[in-house]
Amino acid sequence: MNQQTFIGSDGNIYTSNNIDVYRVFKGKVGFSVDVVTEGGVFGDLMQVVTPSAQMQIGDYGMLVLADDTQRSLASVVSAFYSVDERSGTVYGLKGAAHREALYETIARSMGTAAIQMLRVPDEVLNYSEHAVNRAVPEIAAVFPSEVTAGTQTVLTITGQGFGNQQGDGFVAFHNADDGGQSFVGLQAGPHYLNWTDTQIEMYVPSATLYNTTVAGTGSIRVITAAGESAESAELVTVDYAKSEVVYSEQLNSTMLVGIQSGGYVFKMNQQLAQFTNGSNMVEDAFIKWACNTGVNFKLDEEVVNRTDWANDEVNLIGLSNSGQVPSYLLGRTVTTFSGCSTPNGLQWNLIEVDILLNSDIDWWASEGQPTTNKYDLETAVVHEIGHAHLLQHNNNLSSPMYFQLTEGAMRRSLHEPSIEGGELHQYAVG
Repeated sequence: MNQQTFIGSDGNIYTSNNIDVYRVFKGKVGFSVDVVTEGGVFGDLMQVVTPSAQMQIGDYGMLVLADDTQRSLASVVSAFYSVDERSGTVYGLKGAAHREALYETIARSMGTAAIQMLRVPDEVLNYSEHAVNRAVPEIAAVFPSEVTAGTQTVLTITGQGFGNQQGDGFVAFHNADDGGQSFVGLQAGPHYLNWTDTQIEMYVPSATLYNTTVAGTGSIRVITAAGESAESAELVTVDYAKSEVVYSEQLNSTMLVGIQSGGYVFKMNQQLAQFTNGSNMVEDAFIKWACNTGVNFKLDEEVVNRTDWANDEVNLIGLSNSGQVPSYLLGRTVTTFSGCSTPNGLQWNLIEVDILLNSDIDWWASEGQPTTNKYDLETAVVHEIGHAHLLQHNNNLSSPMYFQLTEGAMRRSLHEPSIEGGELHQYAVG
């Protein structure tokens, strides 16, 4: 219903989200509750935690909460799955494309009876004004067939039955954050340039704050204001996704900045230095990115004794404390930005990066193919430095930015689309 950002006791930015609750699957809360998501905009500072659950005002769906014992914040959102109540379609969740299937899965896992709806907000179900002339939409073509996300690349969808006005209509893409296994919808907003009954023009999205609609390769869906949907026969290839922000109803860019001190200098923490035991693995990963993209990232010789991320003018890469990074994540990258007004609107300049790898993971930190029961540390480092280049996930299995790393696998090499994306959105200031 509304959001408010604040600075936590650890110096990081959080967002308090006031939620109107209509159903509780587990636990006890009232019909209104405040929950916390990581990151947000506070004054002229912005912090993005990758990956993290994000929501925006007007979102409707199911969320999962967890206690954050490390940061003393109750009711932290660990996952959010958007639901279109008109059709029951679930977005952003693989394996359960419809609300009924999702609720059945929850009931089965909890050992309870089938879950029924208690109360649905009237404004969600009150779409009778769209019931007249509910034409079935059809997609004839999508152009271009190869795009990049978060770069204001215009995608044109032609066909019929889209509706003369967008209203509550939207476009959904294959979800780059799960390898394209689900669809993720993009609410009405600044990405949409034109919407008519026969044509939709829009920017391909890679939103990373208050909204996690990162477009991946695959077919496209159009969902009309009346709740009817159509899916394209054509596939759209998304080469890479660059971080962008929807803030104050405007589309903002994020930028790397070459600062006077010579770029971004990272310090390794003692835990990671001891674990790699003198290996150049981490330094080589930085050099690999810098040599291919020209971004001035480098590793300092100084080793620090710290595991916390914060806006403290220290770019950190290291192993976490046990339990500090959620067990389902291999690592996290936290990017902090400073806002700057430009003739083209608000721009967010990267001022700090903190990378933490999960110390509870059984890592492979040697050369050669990792064993089948270990996760490749070098691949994880290369991936997180890609996030530091403001790259988001994509669903190209050969890309260092593929969303998932499995035991025994490795992706230590860069590929051309990721290099191209890493080079984008950087400039120098005097």
